[in-house]
Parts: sequence; C-alpha cells; structure tokens
Amino acid sequence: MINKSPRFQRTLEIANEPVSDIKHWENANDAFDKKEYKKSLVELIKYINPNVIEGDHTEGDINIVQGQGSVNVHIAITDNEFCIKVPFLKITDKTNRVALLRKVSEVNFESLTLAQIVLKDDILQFEYSELLELCHPHKIYGVIREIALYADDYDDMFVDRYDAEFLQKAEITPLSENEKKQINEYLDQIIEDYQNYSEALKGTRFNDFRWDIIVISILKLGVMPYVQGNLRTDLREYIYNMLNVDIDFDYRVDKGTNFMNKLSNTPREEILKDMYYAKQFVSLKRRCSLQILQDEIKSVDGMLQDYKNKQENMAVFYLLQITLLRKIFEFNVEKKYTQAIFDALEKSANIDIKDASKILLDVYNKILDGEISEKKEKKSGFFSRLFK
Repeated sequence: MINKSPRFQRTLEIANEPVSDIKHWENANDAFDKKEYKKSLVELIKYINPNVIEGDHTEGDINIVQGQGSVNVHIAITDNEFCIKVPFLKITDKTNRVALLRKVSEVNFESLTLAQIVLKDDILQFEYSELLELCHPHKIYGVIREIALYADDYDDMFVDRYDAEFLQKAEITPLSENEKKQINEYLDQIIEDYQNYSEALKGTRFNDFRWDIIVISILKLGVMPYVQGNLRTDLREYIYNMLNVDIDFDYRVDKGTNFMNKLSNTPREEILKDMYYAKQFVSLKRRCSLQILQDEIKSVDGMLQDYKNKQENMAVFYLLQITLLRKIFEFNVEKKYTQAIFDALEKSANIDIKDASKILLDVYNKILDGEISEKKEKKSGFFSRLFK
C-alpha cells in the first residue's frame, strides 16, 4: 500500500474569496508618494476587496461597514485620520471574565502588532487609528488584515472557551445537500487514507512518514474554502504547529495523531456545523504573485534534489504534495496556478509512488520556469453536456 500514492479529490469551488487586482496596489503606493493620502487608502481598500468602494470617492468622509464571518469591520476615513474598529464579543454574567481578559492581554502583547483589543461597556473590540500622512499602504494593509483575521478567529474561540457572547450572527450561505454529500465523501476519503497509511507505515523503516500523512490530511481539510468557526481555527493552529521545526518531532506526531483520531471519531453532523460559506471583506490568505509563489516553493529545492539523487520517490512525492497544498492553503494563488496544482494532485493520486512523484515534479518545475498557461474554457454545447 505504501508504494501507492494516497487518493486526492478536488474540493468544491471557492466562493466569496476576494480577488486582488495588483493595479490598485500600485495606485495606492503611487498616491501615497504624491501625498494623496485619502486616495491612497481608497485604492488600498479596492485592492483588498474591489467590491467595497465604487469609483474614487475621495471627497468627503468615507464610512465602510463590511462583514468578515461573524463580525463587522468598521472603517472611517476623514481628511485627517484613518480609523478601524471591529466589535466582536460581549462579556456577560456567565463569562469567565478573568480568564478571558488574561487571554486578551496575551493577544495584545504577543500576537497583535499595531492594533489592540479594548474593553468598552462589556464589549471587546479591535481598534486602530492613525493620521493619514502616516498611513502607508504596507502598514495599513497589515493592520486591516490582522484585525479582520484575528477578530473572526478569536470570537469563536472565546465563546467556546470562556462563555463570552457573539455580538451578531454570521451572514452565511448554507451548503446545499449535494455539496454536503460531496464533503462527506471527501472527509471519508481523507480519514480512511490517514488511518490506512498510518497503520501501514507504523513499525516499518518508513515510520517517520506518518508525520507526512498527518500533515497532508490536515492540509487537505485546510484548503476547503467552506471550513469556518472553531474547526478552521483548530486547523490553522495544527498546521502551524506541525510545520514548526522548533517543536520536537515526536511531540508533533503525537499531537497530530491525537487530532486526527479525535476528528475521525467526531460525529459528522458536528463537523458539518463548521462548514458553510461566509462573507469575507479580507481574504484570510496572503497575497501572492508568481515571483512570491516561485520563491516559496523554491525553498524546498535543496532537500528535493537530495531525495531525487538518492531516488527516494516516496520522500519526493510527500515533500512536493505538502509544499503545493501548503501554498494553496496560505496564499491567494492565481487561478491558473491553483488549477495546475489541483490537476497534478488529482493525476498523481492512487498510482505508483514513482509515477506520482514525476507528475508533481513536472508541475513544480513548470511553476519555477513560468510555463503554466491559462486553461481554455471548454465549450458547453448540447453534445458536450450530453457526454460530460
């Protein structure tokens, strides 16, 4: 079994994912250099999400309220100041107030860079304000993304752990019954392959590849665009910790095994509660150009060449699968590269590991060489639909 690659099924299409247009980023930096500070911020917001502001709107005060999961992001821009606020939780009589505020202090001092969480009349909210002339696009992009991401993550965590209360319900689009069916099949496949490969690898000279199987399984879950709530927060945390080389290897394997075993035994309806489409003002993924993508995947090149020279096909395959899945999880990768990666992952699934490694090597080299081209849309006439 271990000489055959695990299965891979393409996830459902991404929905509500803000798509960045690089021209707005360039416009924002040009305007800032010309001291057109309000225009710079308008272009920056268009870059973050082009559907938020119509036209230039640089005259008069600008007030924006946009949903990000279960919170609303409030942005105000005057002729002098930029301000962002995100109210995200209410403290009630049931709340473990001391533990919650201790965690808030930890987030303020360790996780956040410029923004802070403040408490006002039992309402916790993220805040940041700055004079316009100090609002460089790089800084404000980081502030907006950081606040939106943490607010949307921490509200679920704080409600679950400390009995705080949501300020509002998330504006969500539930999954259709057909989508739920596909997701159940996808989950069955991930869990079955995890269990079968882990058991097959245990006690063999390939025992350390159990780490790879865990990481691949968690990343397959992580690239699902409809994973929300506590499940998304847990996946982000486990992916980060599993890839953190400063943490003892065996400890990471044990923690990852516990997570996957717990997930395997969790009732499916409980997992599906955290799967839906939610509004996004800011993409949870980092922005990405071809150069960034190439630099990122090139970081494994030394290890990859070593495995190739030793003809360690299993190591080549798992290294590349983790690398490619990780980039889709972390970055807002351009559609043609996402398609090429998913195509290769599907083509390399459930076949001889040597052949599978060649397929992933091919797409890896094509990305590095800039040889990925846009796929032409297939015509959808009567006969093409009939024989689809």
